[in-house]
Amino acid sequence: MTSPRSDNISTIDHNTSRARKLTPHAAWEILQSHPLFARGALDISLVCERLKQLARNDEVTGGPMFDEDEVRAAVEEMVRDGEDDLE
Repeated sequence: MTSPRSDNISTIDHNTSRARKLTPHAAWEILQSHPLFARGALDISLVCERLKQLARNDEVTGGPMFDEDEVRAAVEEMVRDGEDDLE
């Protein structure tokens, strides 16, 4: 069962697990709102490559969707060299 949360986020309920699924637009919003992005500490090309690997085809829309936790982890993993002090 899928219930829309907004135009960009939906909650997918598969048995007992719940995962927030994001459209590419919502994933980009998370990336842009992250403090590391604001500091210029992310290698955006590496984040984009990682997100391409994480994209899953949505059965309903037929378009790409991302797991929110995976998007956040990808952002944290792709810190630019020399920017390992996350405060």
